[in-house]
Amino acid sequence: MMEDEKHMQVVAVAASEKPAPAMPHATTVAEFGVVDAPVCSAPYRSAASHLSACCHGGAKMAFLAYSLGKREINQYFSIKNAKLLSVAAVILLTLFHTVSRYYGGGDTCEWLLSSGRYLGETVWQPYGCMMHKYKNTEAKSCLAEKRVAFVGDSRIQQLFYSYIQIIDPAQRADGRKHENILFEDRSASVNVDFLWYAEVNNSLKERLISWTKDPSIKPDVVIIGAATWSIKLHGGSSEALQQYRANLTAISLPLEQLAEDGEVYWVLQDPVHEEGLSDNRKMITNEQLELYNKVVLSTLNSNKKNSKARVRFLGASRQAAMETITQSADGLHLPESTRNVAAMVLMNAVCNKVLRPIDGSCCQALPAPSLLQKLTACVFLGSALVFLVLHALGHNRSWKSRPTPPNVESGEEKKPATAASPLNHKAPFQALCKMGLIMVYFYLCDRANVFMKEQKFYTHSTFFIPLIYMFVLGIFYSENSKETKLLNREQTDEWKGWMQLVILIYHISGASVFIPVYMHVRVLVAAYLFQTGYGHFSFFWLKGDFGLYRVCQVLFRLNFLVVVLCLVMDRPYQFYYFVPLVTFWFVVIYATMAMWPQILQKKANGSGMWHVGILVKLLGLLLFICFFAYSQGLFENIFSVWPISKLFELNGSIHEWWFRWKLDRFAIIHGMLFAFVYLVLQKCQGLSEEKGEPLFSTRISNILLLISVFSFMTYSFPTHSMFHLFQTYSFPTHSMFNLFQTYSFPTHSMFHLFQTYSFPTHSMFNLFQTYSFPTYSMFNLFQTYSFPTHSMFNLFQTYSFPTHSMFHLFQTYSFPTHSMFHLFQTYSIWASSCKNKTECNELHPYISGLQILAFILIRNIPGYSRSLYSSFFAWFGKISLELFICQYHIWLAADTKGILVLIPGNPSLNIIISTFIFVCVAHEISVITNDLAQVAIPKDGGALLRRLLAAGVFTLGLLLVSRSVEGNQGGGH
Repeated sequence: MMEDEKHMQVVAVAASEKPAPAMPHATTVAEFGVVDAPVCSAPYRSAASHLSACCHGGAKMAFLAYSLGKREINQYFSIKNAKLLSVAAVILLTLFHTVSRYYGGGDTCEWLLSSGRYLGETVWQPYGCMMHKYKNTEAKSCLAEKRVAFVGDSRIQQLFYSYIQIIDPAQRADGRKHENILFEDRSASVNVDFLWYAEVNNSLKERLISWTKDPSIKPDVVIIGAATWSIKLHGGSSEALQQYRANLTAISLPLEQLAEDGEVYWVLQDPVHEEGLSDNRKMITNEQLELYNKVVLSTLNSNKKNSKARVRFLGASRQAAMETITQSADGLHLPESTRNVAAMVLMNAVCNKVLRPIDGSCCQALPAPSLLQKLTACVFLGSALVFLVLHALGHNRSWKSRPTPPNVESGEEKKPATAASPLNHKAPFQALCKMGLIMVYFYLCDRANVFMKEQKFYTHSTFFIPLIYMFVLGIFYSENSKETKLLNREQTDEWKGWMQLVILIYHISGASVFIPVYMHVRVLVAAYLFQTGYGHFSFFWLKGDFGLYRVCQVLFRLNFLVVVLCLVMDRPYQFYYFVPLVTFWFVVIYATMAMWPQILQKKANGSGMWHVGILVKLLGLLLFICFFAYSQGLFENIFSVWPISKLFELNGSIHEWWFRWKLDRFAIIHGMLFAFVYLVLQKCQGLSEEKGEPLFSTRISNILLLISVFSFMTYSFPTHSMFHLFQTYSFPTHSMFNLFQTYSFPTHSMFHLFQTYSFPTHSMFNLFQTYSFPTYSMFNLFQTYSFPTHSMFNLFQTYSFPTHSMFHLFQTYSFPTHSMFHLFQTYSIWASSCKNKTECNELHPYISGLQILAFILIRNIPGYSRSLYSSFFAWFGKISLELFICQYHIWLAADTKGILVLIPGNPSLNIIISTFIFVCVAHEISVITNDLAQVAIPKDGGALLRRLLAAGVFTLGLLLVSRSVEGNQGGGH
């Protein structure tokens, strides 16, 4: 069992055995609102004593149940058991999807053309695959030198106009009816024609036969369909249906001949809105249309001898129209939004296999593995063979213990409880075998056509509801911290953990389209880099270890997973942008601290001038950053030089690296400066870090908080903050949270927070603004004018938790009236005021540091808050790097553009299962990286230099092979 798991169980057991402290009687009486009662009289004393005894017993029972619940969860749901379950789930799901595709039809083109559903009101989601939204430049590139023909009646004519609007958005219907219409884009040599054939008859047959005989006029793509005129002219008679079948049989052979070296799509008849039809169209009923569709499906592709030449059927528009046909102007022709869906489906069917967009998984064949992917597979297979040989020879010793890995993102170190046992020859190959199997799962998820993919669709509920669940779980797993220092290891793990979970929810919900959420997540990314600067500066300042072993350990742990993914998934290093960013800034921090003169705390203690020296170094680093920030040309020239360019280019351009680097360019130096100030104050005993004591005196705390408030107020523009999300227009009156209101809950339960009528007219942050944080627990923050006195939160107050519960984190007597939550309010107001992301990103580097500082002060100034942390968040924080990288391919899909679908047809269950597997994989990769780091980075200097030389040769070989492959591909084009 892993060390983290054991620690969680020990804490849970200790908590369950510790008796609940008695509640002060005064607090209990005050909570019932009778503090002024004459409690000195005998009757009152008797009643109060009885009430106190009952409440104390209830508190003990509640706290015991709370602790035992966590103990049982930790005992029966260990990480080892979870990983076994995830392996079984992966095997079963892989078999299920493989069998389903083999026997049930796994053609994603058929999925695209035949079925789907609406996400919201306008976004169409094909079944099991992703549909790319084509721009006009992409459409022209795909259709260059091609001829497309639309053949049919007025419905096909409308589809024709929607199709050419993708190519040229300025095109509009010109009112012409019952005639041929020609469209040509000479810049790309694209020809799209509409040919008027209202019925399936001999004239249509002759046209199709002429195309088969003369290749010069034959279209590359034919979109055809007709039936409504046959129903209208013949009154929906059965004789007309039989004649339609006969005529369709006559043209089936020419259509199949056209499909041999081209593409033919028959558009099935869409439904009509019978109530909206004019009198001369009343005979066109949905029943009649279904009969004609059945004739088409049974007649076309009936030639068994020519099975490869198939006419494809477009039925997706028919399914979409079932939900939108009531919006039709005349009951017959589709609304524009539905026609646009059909046109985009056709564009994906034609162009996806040509342009291969990453977010257009429909109609794409499985790509052939590259040379690097084949070589990587050989390495993993070779490791498996060596492991099997060593296992057969009896090398069965295993790693009994592993040293706790350093926190490579923030640079913190933690000494292992036990020394690592000597490594054997079998262990690294066993780790590589596990890594190889995990990479197979990665490949199946995001490179092979085994699992399904769907596109993202943002709604406020898909982002904020999981966020609430997450924080409830984080509160449930609250523990006493071993340390009470500012930003101690457990606190930084907790910080990284909840930030990473928020980022994961942000990615899977597609919340980047909502600018206020986007900007707050930008602050979280800046906070990661802040921790990098803080942690590595602290390490170098305190320990002065600039040795090669330390540097290689950090670089290996940061980059191992990404390097393997670059090889397996055939993606550039810059694609996983966060790792290049953190790696670059670690090298910068190392160079800044290691360059002459090396200034350490020991040296600075002897003379105050060395403190000035370190500030001069930080100033130099700031000038370096500013110089490059305003010299984009020089920046791009430096990072475009081979082989450096291979690390920082994405799609042949350095622009993405420039954008990421510039966006959070000051976060590192903010972290380093904060670390310096904190460590100096700590050395001078200017801080009080004992358990339960505030970090500063009352006056200093007030001054710091007020400065932060006024700094943020500068950016307070509009009055409507992002948290109006939760009000009337975002959620219905009876919101989703009614699911949680059972008979045991009071009528006005906690979840009325999110219901319209329980909100005052002020924004959501009024919930957090109480009168200078009084002595009541944090749940009073949520009790606004709309909550009754005995709300659900009384469950969490005195009788369930000890008086000094976890939620006193945010409670101090030194907070000013306008509390520090104004910082978050004004930042949120500023974020919601941005007109676009570009405007927000320009100001973000200058103000994100204030938001980070505000959080640190809120989290650390109260003494009690430093004594508690969430073990739930901290557990995720220890694998935050792996979670961030793994999400690209085994939680999200199509390189983060979509969502992986393991359980089709049930989005909620799919998220639960895929998340469970994803977290287990990330944890195992963290363990494997730690194991291999011990082998790859030896402490012996000579051995380390030899490994570095071998790694350099290997990397150079990869770069040369990659360059050669790119050259061959370019020559081939």
